[in-house]
Amino acid sequence: MISLGLVLALVSAVAINGSYVLQHAAASQLPPLSLRRPLRSLASLVHSGKWTLGFVSGIAGWVVYVVALRLAPLSLVQAASAGGIGVLAIGGGKLRPAERVGVGAALSGLLLLALSIGPHSAGNRGTAAGVAVWMVASLAAAAGGTGTITIAAAPP
Repeated sequence: MISLGLVLALVSAVAINGSYVLQHAAASQLPPLSLRRPLRSLASLVHSGKWTLGFVSGIAGWVVYVVALRLAPLSLVQAASAGGIGVLAIGGGKLRPAERVGVGAALSGLLLLALSIGPHSAGNRGTAAGVAVWMVASLAAAAGGTGTITIAAAPP
């Protein structure tokens, strides 16, 4: 059942994020929308077949997401749903090289997560040394794009 939940989470991610791309593409081809005339703006969107298809796809994607949550743990469903960034990256337009690397890294991490699912005995935990090595490698990979890592403090 977990595998089906993950497949549904991926379907949901494609539907939801694909709907964002469709809605944006449709809205950008319409006359400017106005908050002063909300009903006319809404009618303009609804009469656009592409926007309506995107809207219905997004609603269907959320329904599939809820079903996926019923079949698989929240942590796995959310991780699989994060694959939607690939849909946005592919359908959303031009990306700079650094953005492509970021999307690739995110999708690679999700692929590794998917490959790690399988029969594991309960109670297997990483050693402190193993976790430390993983954290250092992660920080080094994060610093690879800019040469430095900046951790911003929250404003007072």
